[in-house]
Amino acid sequence: MKTLRFIGVALFTVLISVGFSSCSKSDDDNGGGDTSASIEGTWYSTSQTWYKWDKEKNAPNYSDSYTINEKETFIFTKNGDGYKLRYIHPEKGSNGKTTETVLDLVPYGNNDYKAGNNRIVFKSIKNNSSELEWWDGYYRNSGPSEYGIVNLTK
Repeated sequence: MKTLRFIGVALFTVLISVGFSSCSKSDDDNGGGDTSASIEGTWYSTSQTWYKWDKEKNAPNYSDSYTINEKETFIFTKNGDGYKLRYIHPEKGSNGKTTETVLDLVPYGNNDYKAGNNRIVFKSIKNNSSELEWWDGYYRNSGPSEYGIVNLTK
């Protein structure tokens, strides 16, 4: 009788284990296009909305915003644990050449990076689109001056 009970418990345990493993989220979903993609590559801004930072509330001032409509180029290359960002602005500098900024993105958390005095958080990364939050001056003693939502496409 004890042997039969032991076999029953063992069989039940195996069935439960198989059930849990078949419901795992590690299965690939190839049909939806929502799979995570790498940050690496050349991305172009599709929209940018920037807000002045309200230091008293320690939050973006949503009533004081502006939009950047020019297409800017963001080139991410792997750099150790983080990335190197080459950020190319469409406007010309005082020397008549396109303005370019290079930042090292140091990992600060999951999809969260320190870039000089800035903080960049990737809110979503999909095959051909990405959305990031950018705190301008986040790591300065005086805190951020602006907060932006930047949408990118490959």
